[in-house]
Amino acid sequence: MDISADFEKRVSGAWGDDGKQWLKNLPDILDQCATKWDLTMEKSTYRLSYNYVTNVKRRSGQTAVLKVGYPHRELFQEMDAVIAFSSGKGVKVLETDRDLGAMLLQKIMPGTTLAEISEDEATEIAVDIIKDFPVDVPEDKTFPKLSDWANVIVTMKKETCPFSHEHLIKAEKIFVELEMTKKIAKLLHGDLHHDNILKDETEGWIVIDPKGVIGDPTYEAARFLHNPPALLEENFDPEVVLEKRIKIFAERMKQDRSRIIKWTYFDCVLTACWALEDNNDGWKNSIECAEIFESML
Repeated sequence: MDISADFEKRVSGAWGDDGKQWLKNLPDILDQCATKWDLTMEKSTYRLSYNYVTNVKRRSGQTAVLKVGYPHRELFQEMDAVIAFSSGKGVKVLETDRDLGAMLLQKIMPGTTLAEISEDEATEIAVDIIKDFPVDVPEDKTFPKLSDWANVIVTMKKETCPFSHEHLIKAEKIFVELEMTKKIAKLLHGDLHHDNILKDETEGWIVIDPKGVIGDPTYEAARFLHNPPALLEENFDPEVVLEKRIKIFAERMKQDRSRIIKWTYFDCVLTACWALEDNNDGWKNSIECAEIFESML
């Protein structure tokens, strides 16, 4: 097992000493998964963020993906969300074990992501998926609401942070406005960006890694809209790229342009707060994007 310094930093930044201990225990956890589900495991070739992900093969010859994370509430909610979305465009679940913090998932082949194709094509594919992805909230499961997520903005207002508190104040105000005017609440993926939509040779485009959150379906577009790769690269004009994305999403989702922009601005500030909580500098990109959307309000 090769654990990158970045993966170790993210895990320890999110869960402190408990995260460091989990990393030490990870080889044993993987051995338990291999025994429990009769797996032959490959060395991971995935870009790891907070979970360990690798390709595996079952004794039957079936290929799959093993995803193991530090056991905590959000991971368990993800397990429930994967199951809730699996009847549609969501990745299929083969096995789960909460004690091990492990999921065995459908292997998507070839696994091309929207980040690997042209900007225009990626946007067309994404909007077709995102507009129909939310589902009714399962009655037997507990998921957070967007209002729960928004609490981090309220908390951050009491702290010293490296970006202007005006963003926090504006994001909180916008959230209250959008919550009061939403027409329906659904179970959302909550993190539907380019790298979470993958091409399968038989099933088409499949969605992975749902967070699972209850809220306004319009919010589902936000994470894709402010996601690079095309936003902040030198050879793109961010405003031009964003205007085109917003126009397509507003027309196809039959939503007001300003509502989509407001949800996306809110999400930029939200992700900046999360990055600060996890002690990484991803907040810089999020705030840069927030300021672009702020200029469109």
